[in-house]
Amino acid sequence: MKATREEINKLVSEIRDGKPPRLQHNHSEVTYWHPAFPGFGVRQTYTGQASWIVQYKMHGRTRKQVIGDVRYLDEAEAKAEAKRLWARVMLDRADPQAAKEAARRAAKITFKKTVEEYLQDSVHRLRPKTLIKYRHQLTGYYFKPLHDLPLDEITREDVRQQLESHRPSMALTLGMTLSGLFNWAIEKERLASNPVKPSDLPKAKSRDRVLSDDEIRTIWLAMELRSAWAELPSRSGRQGGTPPVAGYSHMIQLLFLTGCRSDEIGSLTWEEVDLEKKTLAIPGTRTKTHEPLYLPLTDTAVRILKCVKRRPGVKYLFGTKPGKGVPRGIDRKEKVDSYIVKMGATPPTDWVIHDIRRTVRSKMGEIGIRPDIAERVVNHVGHRKEQERVYDRYTYAAEIRDALTRWEAHLLNNIIGEVDKTIITPISESRERRGKRGLVLATLKKGGSIMRATEVAAACGVAANYVRDALDAMATTGEVIKEGRGGGPGRSSRYLHPDNQPTTKPQEQAS
Repeated sequence: MKATREEINKLVSEIRDGKPPRLQHNHSEVTYWHPAFPGFGVRQTYTGQASWIVQYKMHGRTRKQVIGDVRYLDEAEAKAEAKRLWARVMLDRADPQAAKEAARRAAKITFKKTVEEYLQDSVHRLRPKTLIKYRHQLTGYYFKPLHDLPLDEITREDVRQQLESHRPSMALTLGMTLSGLFNWAIEKERLASNPVKPSDLPKAKSRDRVLSDDEIRTIWLAMELRSAWAELPSRSGRQGGTPPVAGYSHMIQLLFLTGCRSDEIGSLTWEEVDLEKKTLAIPGTRTKTHEPLYLPLTDTAVRILKCVKRRPGVKYLFGTKPGKGVPRGIDRKEKVDSYIVKMGATPPTDWVIHDIRRTVRSKMGEIGIRPDIAERVVNHVGHRKEQERVYDRYTYAAEIRDALTRWEAHLLNNIIGEVDKTIITPISESRERRGKRGLVLATLKKGGSIMRATEVAAACGVAANYVRDALDAMATTGEVIKEGRGGGPGRSSRYLHPDNQPTTKPQEQAS
């Protein structure tokens, strides 16, 4: 409101005497503008306090700057400071209020600084892999717009904007990580409340997929075929050949026999396996529940583990890199699907590797295994009360061994034993086809000279049409040498094994 010089002098006098005038009803503050200096005046609040203020415009916005308390600052001094502020605004185009806010924000603890302290404090509390994941999420591009903001100025809307650009599963993971950071800041008295609200996070959908007996049988047979890779002859007739990931099929089969998590089997070391005592001991540092896992191994599990070859200087059973197992590669179920397709079957729909663990636990209940024993097999602790975990120190080793033995018998006899002819046929055909190819190549080598396809077919007892197609295919890869063309593919052509190739040309021998 506009005021005269006398009204402003009277107002300042009353405030300094401790008798400020009462404001009208429902007014929290009133500003008295000086008649001779527009934009300069006194602002009084409902508490009786009053300050000299200056008002200016910057980028089309009206800004107000407090100069000082009227009880300690005279009008002349306040006018002089107001003129300096106006000069900065008009000449330097500087915004005193923005500079003040920037200085205040710079003095506060930023999100980036809080993250550094949080990660440093979590070195001894979190697992190394978890710490790496948190560092990647909090210092990477996911929350980059928040890095320079003061921690106490981050709002619920800021968090929501950062999470809504990601898919629901990733948004849930990022939200939980961010919530952990803010909860730590609250404990350290850096923050008053957590801006991450549970209602802002997408709901996690728990999977309930359980594989059927036919799907279990299909996956198991595909892994059996993959395990028999070394027994099958290759195109060159040699025995052997290793899968791209050492022992991948064995890992999948062990998941069916033990019910373990994929990373527990993928990162299995030789120190954790005792084939003589038939036991598996995984320390708590490698389990999700931080509880050590001791499992007896069934005969089938021992047989599978004996098929895994030790690699010099490598402590892990599986994987291709010397210093690493297969903690994540085992989760790529596309590999299993590709093996199933090569077998000639159809992969299960909408499934993941972790469904094997849920299937094992469900099937154990189906065949009558006690729920508490089945929970111990999969190393769950939530079903036991704290008092029970403290006082019941019995290992239930005999009960767990009996449960796994019963599950193994059900798996092999009732599920795997009922093999469908349409699934076995592609396996036998694949082995037969590879065997014929090797036989054709071996016969050609044994002949010692150039031979026609019909001659090779008569010598090895294989159909002539198959022999011609096989030899033509091997000629394109350089496994055999082909000479002549004739009226049709392989009709008058002759073939020679590379090992039987003469060192001198035929015309030289004739002369």
